[in-house]
Amino acid sequence: MTDFDVALATLFSDWVAGEPGGVAAVLHGDQVVARRAFGLASPEHGVPNTPTSRFHIASVTKTFVGAALAMLAHQGRLDLDADVRAIIPELAVPGPITLRRLAGMTAGLRDAMEMMKLRGVWYRYPRSEADLAALAFAQTEPSYPVGQRYVYTNIQFNLCALAIARTVGKPFAAALDELIFAPFGMTRTLIRDDPETVTEGLASPYIKDAGTWRRGAWAFGISGAGGLVSDLDDLIRWNLALRDGVVNGVPIAAMTERGTLADGTPTNYGLGLGIRTWRGLTVWVHGGSLPGYKANFARVPERDLGFVLLSNREDADPYGRLRRLLELTLGESIPAPPVPETGLDAATLKALTGTFVDTVSGEPLTLMRSETGLSGDKLGFALSLAPQGDGVFHDGWANFDTTLRVEATGGGPRLHLDFGGQRGVYLPADPPALSDADRAGYVGRYVCPALATEHAVFARDGGLVVRFGPAYHTEAELPLTPLAADTFHAKTGRPGWVSQHVLRFTRAGGNIAGYRISSDRLKDIAFIRVV
Repeated sequence: MTDFDVALATLFSDWVAGEPGGVAAVLHGDQVVARRAFGLASPEHGVPNTPTSRFHIASVTKTFVGAALAMLAHQGRLDLDADVRAIIPELAVPGPITLRRLAGMTAGLRDAMEMMKLRGVWYRYPRSEADLAALAFAQTEPSYPVGQRYVYTNIQFNLCALAIARTVGKPFAAALDELIFAPFGMTRTLIRDDPETVTEGLASPYIKDAGTWRRGAWAFGISGAGGLVSDLDDLIRWNLALRDGVVNGVPIAAMTERGTLADGTPTNYGLGLGIRTWRGLTVWVHGGSLPGYKANFARVPERDLGFVLLSNREDADPYGRLRRLLELTLGESIPAPPVPETGLDAATLKALTGTFVDTVSGEPLTLMRSETGLSGDKLGFALSLAPQGDGVFHDGWANFDTTLRVEATGGGPRLHLDFGGQRGVYLPADPPALSDADRAGYVGRYVCPALATEHAVFARDGGLVVRFGPAYHTEAELPLTPLAADTFHAKTGRPGWVSQHVLRFTRAGGNIAGYRISSDRLKDIAFIRVV
């Protein structure tokens, strides 16, 4: 029999006294078999975390939204497969957008938080949930066609929360209280959608930067996308509710049904719940992340195992710790499968370290060898690609499968990537050398009617910089690194939130006419050059 308490202590043995920490619990059957609190809720005041400490649970909020949708659908109060404009007529983006698409992250909408960033509005500058919704309602184009790709965007759950509120006829917080919190006695769970709300027992968030702990900051009202605060006991109640599959007498099985793309390809995400596989076992899971807050909420139904982690330190690595917990508690009974050979020659393998660029989107993919295959970064999305043989690598842990097929050519590897339905061909980056005259050709002011904002591109210190938004602040300045002809990578930030974008400039008559900008959660926003 696994000693769950020893496993939990081992899992967090790297967290030292006097630093931020968190709380965690392991459930087996209907019992809590291990529960611990670690570190400080407030290093400034020496206040420890305790089992009753509250934390922002960030995107674990989405599990409650998914359950509420499943409940209302089962009761016949809304239709998951009807066009959402029956409830939210303000949505102007064309296409048959349903609540199932929104809650499954396949609706194709531009992410409102990413659009705010393109306006120069960083996350610590206050913006309400209504501000985000208004920006979404102003859009008449999507990032991509409905159902074409899985792309995780928070605006989809902002809209789900609005649909729940309008269906129930109460504000979103009151609707959740009626549907879930009150029936389960979850008195410590609430919406905290602004940083000014005083919340009893709330641990403060911390980010380690250059060896020093700094306070995390977040000021966007994100409602159903991630606005809940909770504690360990309430989330244990919620974990057991998923075990039973019933909330307030209503089945919520729809949460654990995999979504699909328009072409029938399944995703690893249901209604507000990731559906992943670990060594052949199904794992229901959702993580959460805000600057300085991290969370993980998981169940392994075949082993009747549950896990809750709430943390007030940026480096908590909630998904990594979940996998480590599974190794500590289940690893002996389910050994790791053997790793297949790559099927590639030594020269091709060596050439897989570096940056590659999509021939159409211009998006970069950075790869390096790892002990288990390849690790990668695609505009901030981390990949762990395991070899499958015949030059194929696969990452099936995320909310969608990623498959990389390596084609050996005389000019270097040619990579075929399927990233949750976003399919592209990647070639080794071949950045051009830019002269002063070349750089001057990009300098100018660019406007975006869809976002009612402007950008500036200017030369500095022998390079190029793009500034998001008309207001000046250095945080919104991103240095541009050439990737290919007229294609640049823009990256800036600090621990907690790093911003990555790709800019693809367009020409008319040989001169720069504008660009399209993309990030992991937003695609092809057009900016037009005016000066």
